[in-house]
Amino acid sequence: MKRLLILFLFVSVITGGYAQRRGSTINWLSLALKGGYGNTIMFNNDIMNDVNISQNYAAPSYAYGIRFGITHGDYVGISAEYLWSGFSQKYDIKRGTELYSRETKFVSTDILGLFRFTSDYGFYLELGPKFTTITQVSQTSDIVLPDPSFDTNVKDNYVTKFNSGVLGMGFMPMRTERLTLSLGIRAAYSLNSIVANQSYFPVRDGYYTPVNVYSDATTNPLTLQLMAEFNYFFGFWGDASCGRGRLMFFQ
Repeated sequence: MKRLLILFLFVSVITGGYAQRRGSTINWLSLALKGGYGNTIMFNNDIMNDVNISQNYAAPSYAYGIRFGITHGDYVGISAEYLWSGFSQKYDIKRGTELYSRETKFVSTDILGLFRFTSDYGFYLELGPKFTTITQVSQTSDIVLPDPSFDTNVKDNYVTKFNSGVLGMGFMPMRTERLTLSLGIRAAYSLNSIVANQSYFPVRDGYYTPVNVYSDATTNPLTLQLMAEFNYFFGFWGDASCGRGRLMFFQ
């Protein structure tokens, strides 16, 4: 919540200061519902270089939530998002002649602060930081492990918070004075390892002995998601004649 308040203040200060320099431009206020679905790839060199481990590059990820935005004129906008999300990674592991699978699932909340540029034709480009808080971690195998403790208290092996860089692009198939529908693609890459202790190996289960382990390799998730956003402009401020703003809400 503290990060969300900071983002709201940042959005207001930046846009308000710009409006004072260019009072003839209206600042539009909007709220949006949005959601996304895609995949996850966990980048860990030890795992990727292990010939006995295959990663599922289509492991699902999802996100849904709300967005508050301020658009300065028609092109430049700043927004804050609060999302409920999840991501996962599935591994197929070969142990001798036996093949089995392990899957790790994460549930989290995300706060994003994004800059967005929109063209005259409705295409947009957005970028900014994402702050993630992991709330749940679960790990399952499709075999009975000799030591079930490897699948308990899994969350202790991962950080509680991590930060990512976000880049997205898309277009608006519906665009009116008050409503817009945006469709696009968004990528988010973790800037730090999500493993709390680098001696922990994400596929360690007491059954398979990895070829490469404890080499201080980081574990960084990348999510790629198709995004949909339904945006409603509910107010504005700005005065073309004197440059002093006045907040107005649509009836």
